[in-house]
Amino acid sequence: MTDGDAGRKPIEPFPQEWNARKEDYKPKDWQDRQIKYDETVYDAAVKAVENSQPDMLAAAASKIENFLNNQSLVVLFEFGGKKLLFAGDAQAGNWEYWLFKMSEPIKDPTKAGDIVEESKELLQTIDFYKVGHHGSTNATPIQMVDTAIDRPAGSKGFVSMCSTEDDVYGNRDKSTEVPRTLLMEALGKGSCLVRSDAIAISIKDPKLSVAARKGVKLPKPKVGKITKTNLYLEYSF
Repeated sequence: MTDGDAGRKPIEPFPQEWNARKEDYKPKDWQDRQIKYDETVYDAAVKAVENSQPDMLAAAASKIENFLNNQSLVVLFEFGGKKLLFAGDAQAGNWEYWLFKMSEPIKDPTKAGDIVEESKELLQTIDFYKVGHHGSTNATPIQMVDTAIDRPAGSKGFVSMCSTEDDVYGNRDKSTEVPRTLLMEALGKGSCLVRSDAIAISIKDPKLSVAARKGVKLPKPKVGKITKTNLYLEYSF
């Protein structure tokens, strides 16, 4: 324990100076609505967290995770004129929030309506997409795929990479397999889909080596090149 840790409570993960301050809160939310600040409410919220037991906080976190389908970040990197979209393990709730500007998830994402123009423009100009959650059915919404592949004439499309392997999780008959077959087919037709199981993984211990999946080929992108190694695939623009 350092001097900066002195006085911290057991459930405080960070030093006090790292915590948000009242003056850090913006006057408006992402929908440009005025945020009404009430000091008594803020202080009550802080006190409630400070007085909570660790198991209560864990239960609350679990409830939030189930509601928003995890809090994984969706990150867009822009470098050298290229746009790279990394969705992590984000699932329906997270996607819906920024694709449709919804305040809360809905049970049937197909009824969410049209993607907002800002998100639509972003998806139609990405150069690279790291497929979320190994290609699971609720990690890449069908609206996202449809929008990303619907590009202006002359577009070079985009490369999507998925770390995955068939028949490891889920049930094809129940449409819960990971990766989702229909998603892989859609990305394969609409983008240059590169799957990790397209190559064999060779290491010194032959018992731990993994053979390439039959029927999965390494595609050739329209832009850049894909380099194969004994352990990973690298895409260079």
